[in-house]
Amino acid sequence: MTLPAEIADLIASQGAEISALRAENAELRRRLGLDGSNSSKPPSSDGLAKKPRIGGSLRGRSGKSSGGQKGHQGGAWQQVADPDAVVRHEACACGHCGSFLDAKSATGAPPAATPWRR
Repeated sequence: MTLPAEIADLIASQGAEISALRAENAELRRRLGLDGSNSSKPPSSDGLAKKPRIGGSLRGRSGKSSGGQKGHQGGAWQQVADPDAVVRHEACACGHCGSFLDAKSATGAPPAATPWRR
């Protein structure tokens, strides 16, 4: 059985269109699987559908308590009445508007100092 030329051309054009649509579908499916971890897209573009996190660490417990060693004396800073040195902390710019400050424009309380010793 032979088909008329118009129908054979129609079938051939539909086959080519089906192939093009399959290629486009494959490309869209590939792009749909991309996110911030496997492409150059930023993580913020992933939206709310985040991948589930791997729960917990694979590292086992050692049995030791956390923190410093027993008997170790810490070296924290202590505030004292008679410090070794006083470091003055003065602002050089306004924290609100950013304009420069000089010593003449200072008003109110004296600059803060840190009387700390180890």
